[in-house]
Amino acid sequence: MLRIILRVAAVLFLLGGLASTAIAGYFLFTPSDEDVLYEQKHKEMNEKYEKAQTTKDAVEKARLLKESEEAAGSAKAWGEGTRVRRASTQIAAGLSVGVVFVSFLVFLLTFVGRKTASTA
Repeated sequence: MLRIILRVAAVLFLLGGLASTAIAGYFLFTPSDEDVLYEQKHKEMNEKYEKAQTTKDAVEKARLLKESEEAAGSAKAWGEGTRVRRASTQIAAGLSVGVVFVSFLVFLLTFVGRKTASTA
C-alpha cells in the first residue's frame, strides 16, 4: 500500500515539476518588459551621447549629456531588474528540474522488488 501511495505522489510531483519547469523555461527564454525597456533606454543613451559629441553648441551639448546621463540611470535600473528576474527564474528552473529528477528516482524505486531472505 505504501508503494502505491509513493508511486502516486511521485507521479504527481513529476507532473508538477514538469509543468513548473516549462513555465520557468518560458519566462527564462522570452524577453520581459524590463528587457525591452533596458534595450530602449540603452539605445536612447547612446544616441544622445553621440549627438552630444557631434554638436557644436555648448548649451545643446550640456542638455544632451544631461539627458544621456538620465537615460543611463534609467537603463541601469531596468538592467538590475532584468538581472534579478533572470536569476530568480534560473533558481526556479533549477529547483523544478531537481524535483523532477528526485520524483523520477522515487517512482523508479517503487518498482524495485523486496529481497527475501533465503533459508539455506
